Amino acid sequence: SVGETGRFAYLDGIRAVAICAVLALHWVSWYVPLFHGGSIGVDVFFVLSGFIITTLLWRSTGGWGGFVRRRIVRLYPALVGLVAGSVILYAAVPWAPDGPLEVARRGVVALTQASSLWAADQSGSLWLPGLEPFGQTWSLAVEWYFYLLWPVLVLLARRHGWSATRLARVALAAAVACYVVSLPLPSFPFYFGPTARFGELLAGAALALAFQDGRLRPS
Repeated sequence: SVGETGRFAYLDGIRAVAICAVLALHWVSWYVPLFHGGSIGVDVFFVLSGFIITTLLWRSTGGWGGFVRRRIVRLYPALVGLVAGSVILYAAVPWAPDGPLEVARRGVVALTQASSLWAADQSGSLWLPGLEPFGQTWSLAVEWYFYLLWPVLVLLARRHGWSATRLARVALAAAVACYVVSLPLPSFPFYFGPTARFGELLAGAALALAFQDGRLRPS
């Protein structure tokens, strides 16, 4: 069930596995010939995000503006703190690899949620050294694109009396379409761009909507 804070307690175990997979990829795989498939943890997080956001949207009595405002209040203070703190840290450390002005420029990319599109246009290292220390904000940018688009469709479907099952079918079809369209893309736009990731988010959304009509039940 969902607590008063909107936290889905029954997903904690899946989150833990996904976190361990990502940490193993970024840290452990450098030293042992294992865990190079840990990027699947990122896929799991996108599916979880689509599930959670859609569940909250379907049960909400508010509108699109309220949803976006809650996302801003929840996510932007930490992001602004990260950017400001990084600029100060890079200015204070004489041996920092980049100057504070360059870090501030990269911070603007992160704050404007352009990291995903920036990363999709790159080549070479998948570790995105050209956007450090904000390289991982590409995934947050993808989610923001989803936050701005998907809630509009969910709220319109509810307004027109759609059942959760009907919208689940649409979400699943859209997920398949997004993924199929992404298959011919080069590795960088496929991995960092929004198209394939929307397929994962929409897969989670379809699962969430199936729960709403009682066809599936969390244990």
